Amino acid sequence: MGGLSEKANSLSNIRKNNGGRVIGVDAGNSLFPRKGHYFPDSAEFINATAVAEIYSLLELDAVAVGVNDLSGGLDFLQETENRGLPWVSANLYRNDGTPVFPPYISKTFDGLS
Repeated sequence: MGGLSEKANSLSNIRKNNGGRVIGVDAGNSLFPRKGHYFPDSAEFINATAVAEIYSLLELDAVAVGVNDLSGGLDFLQETENRGLPWVSANLYRNDGTPVFPPYISKTFDGLS
């Protein structure tokens, strides 16, 4: 988790130097070290919970769901979304055909979307 403080500082400086007109995105695979299945009492799951909390504080605009991120289960990802993590995925769908997460997020700066 040592790199997260550096990431937070970098994002803060970039936002400050660009008048806040920044789109913060993450490519995913940030929660768990590798794909698998981790139980809530495992060290990896506890660490993933902390990383998700920190990511929500980074105020990112979109975080792609990577295969490693699914290692805590879909319910876990939905919980983190409810706590402010803006997941996006164009290939995760419920049985009824609706997307689990938004496939994209749009932002507007100075009249441009």
